[in-house]
Amino acid sequence: MSLAVKNSDEVAISKNNTTPVPYNGWELSKWIPDYEQHVRVFIEQLVEFSYEAKWPGTQAAVENNKMYFADPNNIDNTWDAARNFISTCYHSICMAQAKAKFVEDNTHNLLFTGTIYKLFPEAKMIHMVRDPRDVITSLMCQKWAPSELSQTIAWYNSVMQTWNKQKRSIDPQFYIEIRLEDLIENGKIVCEKIEDHIEIDVFGCTEIMDLSNGNIGRYLKELSSKQIDEINSGVKSALEQYGYR
Repeated sequence: MSLAVKNSDEVAISKNNTTPVPYNGWELSKWIPDYEQHVRVFIEQLVEFSYEAKWPGTQAAVENNKMYFADPNNIDNTWDAARNFISTCYHSICMAQAKAKFVEDNTHNLLFTGTIYKLFPEAKMIHMVRDPRDVITSLMCQKWAPSELSQTIAWYNSVMQTWNKQKRSIDPQFYIEIRLEDLIENGKIVCEKIEDHIEIDVFGCTEIMDLSNGNIGRYLKELSSKQIDEINSGVKSALEQYGYR
């Protein structure tokens, strides 16, 4: 594996009608204390050697262009380096905010559960399940999701199929699945179940959480009967899996 790194203090913004540099303005060094130092350590742990180089597209007048080499056969070292890098970043965030635990709630974690488990088998995952019909109704209103019903159904099914496939390759003790509707209707019982799983006292969580805007049954208000029939047919497997009627 070769890593191409270009050192530059400036980010070239395209003048064309194209998407700008991903996460431009959200540089991680602004959010993770000592991030650049963590990156340097990560590279040192990962690579065997580096050398000055140039390649097609190298920006003019930029110095210290380097290529980094890591042996693709040394996969254990790669996993160890990645685990240490991410752990160090998380620890820096917790220290800066005076917190004991780090909670990662990225929307697409389900797609990478196998990788997350391999990196952090001691972690605890909570999969918050919601009525698929409400999920799809919500997704169609998001800027980053499809607005066409058939496309959104395909998106949802693909995510859930990936999740179900990955569940078979991880320890069942790693995760727990909680229905949002159950949390709203039986908060105390569900919180006790969560406590048992994560081994952290969350007593009183239902008193401080605002669960009034759960939007249960949102699809009934916003979709036509024809659309509802299409969803019921399209996500029948997920409805049955999680006990939705």
